[in-house]
Amino acid sequence: MIAFAVLTVDERRFRAGAMRAIAEVADRSSLLLRRHLDPPAPCERARSCDELLDAAGRHGDLEALVLVGEATSRIAAGATARLRSLLAARPEVAAVAAPPGRDVRDGGLPGGALLALSPWAVRELRCDPRTAASPALLAGDLCLQARAGGRLVLVDAGLVADRLPVAPLAPAERRALLAARVALGRRWGEGVLAATP
Repeated sequence: MIAFAVLTVDERRFRAGAMRAIAEVADRSSLLLRRHLDPPAPCERARSCDELLDAAGRHGDLEALVLVGEATSRIAAGATARLRSLLAARPEVAAVAAPPGRDVRDGGLPGGALLALSPWAVRELRCDPRTAASPALLAGDLCLQARAGGRLVLVDAGLVADRLPVAPLAPAERRALLAARVALGRRWGEGVLAATP
């Protein structure tokens, strides 16, 4: 079973984006998990993401948990079959990330549009509130944890087709994002923000 998980901030964006995208690729066995962030503070994002990981991990038939950004408006056709095949053939893979798109703010890390986690990753990885200021930084930290655990992280450009436009950040959000990027650099090394997952 492939589960999909979304952390939402804007209900309209979720309905226009991720909800429709997931409906197009999900099959009858798929599960949709969702947590609304109110407020969308880094500690709340990390706690909610961990709740989603825990909820997915309770399913013994889990093949992958796909974290989908609420602005993801289309997931490539065949993405679930592609993930099933890839994860079954390569058990050392912990995560498959969509690369950053043109409207993603955090260069060098997964864009936050889509990150598929293996059952191992769902059980073993947890979110760090210091680095969870954005979906991209949260995804990047999970990928770096997987690599530190000796697992592979793959980037697959064929997973995500489209995203809704990203709104400009408010000053407080920019400050939180900068603090999270600094925390990520301290945790994993200065050059990590320029590295590709």
